[in-house]
Amino acid sequence: MMQLGVGVLGLLVAAVVLLRPVWALGRSDRSVRIVLGACAIAVVGAAVGRCAVNVWRPRPWDFPMFYTTAKAGFEGRRFYRPEVLESVFADVQESLPTVPGDWLGEAGYFYLPPSVLPWLPLGALGYRAALVLASTFQIGCLFAAAWWLRRRVGDPWASFLETIALVFAFRPTQTALGLGQIAPVAVLGLALAATWTVRRPLLAGASLALAFLAKHLVALLVIPWLLSRRLRPVAAAVVVIAGLFAVSFWMLPEGTFDDWARHGPSAAPPFFYTQDVNQSLLAISYRAFGESPSSGGMLEAWTFWPFCIGALALTLATLLGTWRRTSETDRLLAIWTCWALLLYPSTLYNTLPILLVPILLWRSARSDFPWITLLGLIIYGSAVIRPEGGFVAVAATWGITLVAWPRIPAAEAGARATA
Repeated sequence: MMQLGVGVLGLLVAAVVLLRPVWALGRSDRSVRIVLGACAIAVVGAAVGRCAVNVWRPRPWDFPMFYTTAKAGFEGRRFYRPEVLESVFADVQESLPTVPGDWLGEAGYFYLPPSVLPWLPLGALGYRAALVLASTFQIGCLFAAAWWLRRRVGDPWASFLETIALVFAFRPTQTALGLGQIAPVAVLGLALAATWTVRRPLLAGASLALAFLAKHLVALLVIPWLLSRRLRPVAAAVVVIAGLFAVSFWMLPEGTFDDWARHGPSAAPPFFYTQDVNQSLLAISYRAFGESPSSGGMLEAWTFWPFCIGALALTLATLLGTWRRTSETDRLLAIWTCWALLLYPSTLYNTLPILLVPILLWRSARSDFPWITLLGLIIYGSAVIRPEGGFVAVAATWGITLVAWPRIPAAEAGARATA
């Protein structure tokens, strides 16, 4: 019930922000800032409250997995092996018995070895201290992303406050913070990569590598970069990611990469692709037909083949729908949203904050009020509903980029023309 309440609060705040052209008409900049500031304080306060509850009464997901892995890696142990994670987590529970161990019975650590590098220092801290530090860092990443994704016209502080409000009003953001997820790092890296693609391509590639550490699916942004013949950010991303792999090979225990191949995603239980928090097209297909992949993998379920047909149709629709009638940035976002979220087999609800990047970039460049309000409320409202609501938000974002975006006048272009 509390989670639903936070979702409803976020929807109300999003409605206030999206309806700003109505209620802010004729008001002073100071009064607008007060309203937007109150909205931002409300949702940021809710996020901080969820983090505080997780510190006081630890939840079974997701931070116990990240912390146990970081602690094992910090101690020089082979953290992909289930018996190692169980042993390390036993030590964690000995010092803090209230940390639930549900995650051990369902899954291990599936991320690539370089992903553990930024979190290794957490292994030197106690569980609660590590969680406080990690939560503070994640919130800071979202504030930084909001600064880069704010509108570039009008009152800069009002723009920043409304972007903060929209970032924290998104229910998946609240969920990610409440579980100690690492998605906010991907949000910041992706925001920098998207905004620097044209002006600072090398930094864009390096930023994508940063996001890759947290969520590997963001690497699919390389596909639209390649289609647009932007090779400098691709080269930078490849070099930085290759460097991270080299550092991992040198720093982590011998056999870590072999352990990942044996105990990583290939060892994921069948329900990993069908659980309610999974919002990909594949998961929706499985649930719609009442099927589940066997322990032999996804290919043994016949539902996988209709999914492949649907995935191909979505890809072709994205390419054809954006070709020659949108700007390069629009095409990048459309292809990325389609591939990285609708088609990726394991798009979990907790990773959906990365949707904020295309949503806020789209919004910052457009000024058509009815479109922004209607489609924004669809996205924020659908994310309040589970389990299928997240998929609706993803599909709506993709649809905005594909269909609505080319027909909406650019706010910045209009501002420059009248300046």
